[in-house]
Amino acid sequence: MHFTVVVPSHKRKKLLSNLLTSLTEQSLGKNEFEVIVVATENDEAFELESNNWDLNINFCFVPNDPTHGRSASAKRNYGVSLAKAEWIAFVDDDCITGQDWLAKAKEYSLSTNLHYMEGEVIIPVPKIKNFVYKGIKRLSKPGGFQTCNMFYKRQDFLDHGGFDPNFPYYLEDTDMGWTFKEAGKEYTYAKGAIVEHPVPDPVPKKMLESAFRMEKLPYLFKKHPKTFKESKIRVLPRPYTVLAAIDLIILYYMFVNLKFAILFLALKLGLSLILLLRMLRGCQWTAGEFWGMYFYLQICPLISLIWLIKDNIQQKTWIFLK
Repeated sequence: MHFTVVVPSHKRKKLLSNLLTSLTEQSLGKNEFEVIVVATENDEAFELESNNWDLNINFCFVPNDPTHGRSASAKRNYGVSLAKAEWIAFVDDDCITGQDWLAKAKEYSLSTNLHYMEGEVIIPVPKIKNFVYKGIKRLSKPGGFQTCNMFYKRQDFLDHGGFDPNFPYYLEDTDMGWTFKEAGKEYTYAKGAIVEHPVPDPVPKKMLESAFRMEKLPYLFKKHPKTFKESKIRVLPRPYTVLAAIDLIILYYMFVNLKFAILFLALKLGLSLILLLRMLRGCQWTAGEFWGMYFYLQICPLISLIWLIKDNIQQKTWIFLK
């Protein structure tokens, strides 16, 4: 057996079914890979166990999971602990694997002394090019180590301790890729080992989730200061920096001069509108999506700043100055 495919899943039965169907169509022999689905306890995903999958497949959950299924990192680590193959193939439950995904990856894994590989991610063009499509296209760029299509040698993965639980579902893939890179492990981009990542439905509220996730950046910097700086990751986008600064000015003038507070509020509302129009340029959107995004633009920049400062203090670093 050459690959163990590890799939974390959380309440996405239909999407998971589509992924498993694509895995049954792999050109690589069925005796050369196994599939481990790590779902949330009592998840609807376990209803798929009764299907007659033409796969060597194991459905399981993380026992005594303190995150109650919310940590993809914990699920992946548990899946690897059960793996039998030399190579671990990570893919997400909302993806579709190309027919030659594993066969092509195997060719690369046998050609040189590799320790980790990054597969090719394709973003299918949706019928409606919404703002999510505009943002998700970044997943197709090599060097992001996205766990929707990553391969690690099992023993190397275990030697490095697996995914850091402090990154439950965001930046854990970047952290692991950088860990291997800094350890001098041999890497390649496995072009042709294709996974399709469909474009999710637009949900403006996810802007709020992204704002709270900013708290993980200082910890990533603390672990990988040199690689972080080389990556040129923008800690806080310039427009968010400007809007957050205006928020702080508004808060100050609310106690000093209410007229100035109103003036800066009007400025912020205008700049937010300009930023939103730039974000939606070339996209299709509904009125609900437009006003939802506009609302979250009023609160997300300041939340991002607050959570960055909070974790900077906790980690005793200051990535704004790096």
